[in-house]
Amino acid sequence: MPVPKFSSGLVLGIPSGAAPLDASSSSPIGHYKHLANGAWNLLVYVRRHLNAPPVVARTYEAARTRHLDQLAGMCLLGVIEAFERYFKEVAAVCVDALGQRVMDDRLDVLEAKPSAVPQHFAARSFGSALCESLNWSSSALVNERFRRILADEDNAIWEEFPFPSPKQKPVARRRFHAPLQMVWQLRHVLVHNAGVISPSDAVKLRVLADEAVDGARRLRPTKNEVYQVKLLLDEAVVVVNSAVRDRLQVVLDGVCTKTPTVTPALHEVQRLASAFDLPFTVLGVSAAP
Repeated sequence: MPVPKFSSGLVLGIPSGAAPLDASSSSPIGHYKHLANGAWNLLVYVRRHLNAPPVVARTYEAARTRHLDQLAGMCLLGVIEAFERYFKEVAAVCVDALGQRVMDDRLDVLEAKPSAVPQHFAARSFGSALCESLNWSSSALVNERFRRILADEDNAIWEEFPFPSPKQKPVARRRFHAPLQMVWQLRHVLVHNAGVISPSDAVKLRVLADEAVDGARRLRPTKNEVYQVKLLLDEAVVVVNSAVRDRLQVVLDGVCTKTPTVTPALHEVQRLASAFDLPFTVLGVSAAP
């Protein structure tokens, strides 16, 4: 039987058929909710219909189970990718708010490669141009970058960590550390190994889970496990979104007190309130989302 030939034109034309972004994309946290809910709803929708009695009666259980297992892994990855994208977008908001108001090296932490930046100049903002090209797939990267971007007006690093380890502050957010370490490692397995747990992955997962994990196996997350990851990331986004908003307000207050001519106008404050989906205030100028 001859091997079917691919259509180069159809492959190359895939990007031109892309759909417009949802209205929620103007807000990092709103965009996260849209993408994460979409990934979860896909799993719920397909499971409900594939497990309906008429479908069960005319399909094989083994094949149905295999496809649902694969879909659960895809949806788990979709939720995690929405989480990572949130940090790119909210970092861009912070960079846009501070980039032309400070004259220090805080943005050096973004370490964008010169070869990658030109392609991003079509982005809506300087912040997007810097942040979109970077990988944000670990708590360590998120901590390092936000603590430098949100340094105070004297360029002193933010003393808080978005996701602190057991010896870092604030204490209230330490509960996210261990489960997020697991989430980032699961992302690695899903993205780079198609869900296959390599021997080296097994070692890392064993340490993170503090229980036996065998290699040469494939991830098979259950519906409830995907839901638990989503609950974790939903809460983490809400908590960090509020913390970053609070810190950006403090930093802007300090910068604008020192240099009043760079104080943002009301429409800029309004844009920040809408981006965080929270009230925002700079030197007494307030706006609601």
